Amino acid sequence: MRAVKLSRSTHARITLTVAVVVALAWLPLRGQQHHNLDAYDNATLDRDLEGELDDIYEDLNPDALAPVSEIHADMIDALQDDGDDADEDDIDFEDLEDEVEEDGVTIDQVIDRGLQQADRLASARGAMTWVLARLPAPPQRVDSRTTPRLAVRQVKGSFIMAIRDVRRE
Repeated sequence: MRAVKLSRSTHARITLTVAVVVALAWLPLRGQQHHNLDAYDNATLDRDLEGELDDIYEDLNPDALAPVSEIHADMIDALQDDGDDADEDDIDFEDLEDEVEEDGVTIDQVIDRGLQQADRLASARGAMTWVLARLPAPPQRVDSRTTPRLAVRQVKGSFIMAIRDVRRE
């Protein structure tokens, strides 16, 4: 077998061709393209996040109180769901993870912030009582329960705030 000597330009073209072929072969393996959520307007983010998170209503009654820990687990499952509908392909778990990590937080932390707010709001909706004397306000009751519908609304807002915080930097 005889060795073939290639010119620099031929060697460079072959190297570039191999690099392009490898990159193109890798793209379908990656699965989905990255979506720049910073470029989405608030209405689009809200709609797409709703599409992802409303899957929790399959297991939980939207308007019945449920433990925050259960809602959190269902939200993570909904965001990681590979079997999304056609209207749920504009945001995926990796997109959200990339965006919130730019702000120094995790998806779990963003969800927890929204769920804490939902828990406080659900706790504040207690029965109205009449008081005859002015007393110092009792500590706010947080019972780690909220409705899935309220949780989805607050978690969507938490994600939008995390994404927008990155945009302002």
